[in-house]
Order: sequence, then C-alpha cells, then structure tokens
Amino acid sequence: MTRKDILDAVKRFLGVLDEQKRFEDREGSLRAALDWLALAYHFADAPFDPTKYPDAPSADDSALRACIASLFPALGFYNEALHLADKVGESELCMGDAIDDLTDIAMDMHSVLFRWENTSEEDALWHFRFGFETHWGLHLRSLQLYLHERAC
Repeated sequence: MTRKDILDAVKRFLGVLDEQKRFEDREGSLRAALDWLALAYHFADAPFDPTKYPDAPSADDSALRACIASLFPALGFYNEALHLADKVGESELCMGDAIDDLTDIAMDMHSVLFRWENTSEEDALWHFRFGFETHWGLHLRSLQLYLHERAC
C-alpha cells in the first residue's frame, strides 16, 4: 500500500460520511472504508516530524455527530467487553456507541487530512499511526465488530 493509497483510505472513509454523496448501501460502504483504514495503518510508517506546524482546526463535534447520526439512523449502542487481554473469563460488559465511534474516527481523519494538505506527509502519517495506536484504532475495531454482527 502506497502513501497515496493511505490518503485514499482516509478520503474514502470521510466520503462515506458526506451527506451530499449517495450510496446504495451506506452501511456496507462504511464497513469497507473501515477495513481500508485498518489496512492502511500497517503501511503508515513515518518518522516523527519535529517541525512546529499549526494544529488542525477544531471541528464542531456536536454538529458532526448530528450529521453522522442522520446518515446512520439504525446505528446505536452496543455491548462491548472490558479487559480483553486480562481477566479472561471474568470480563465485564460496557456499552459502546457507534455514532460516538464514528465521530471520534472522523475527527481524527479530518486532522490527518488537514496535516496531509497543510503540513507534510510525514506529519500526517505519523499522526495517523499514533492516533490509531492511542485512540481511533480502538473505536474502529469495536465498531467493526458491531457492524459485522449487524451484517450477519
């Protein structure tokens, strides 16, 4: 996967959240876009760029959440297990929120796209990878499980 493919994966995901675009099966397109983001992570390798760049502009997360909720009215809360790697057999359940997951992933992808277009590819790739490992990757993986269950 090339750097262009990684950028395309980011744009594909954000495109699924574009209310102006029409999809025959938006939820199916979302599942595919999430798969592409997950795959892109494995190829998004770049050293930290120490240049002092401006931060990406803050998006209005409540407006973004409302837009996403209108695009995916059937998505909602889902069960999620805690302590996946430890306390095996003793895990507790918590509740995930598909709309929150999508909003968080979208906020991070908007930031990555801003960096790609306004700072450097290395900066964008580093933040893409770091964000996956520390934040949006868990949202993506949890959401993928929920969407898989809905589709089967």
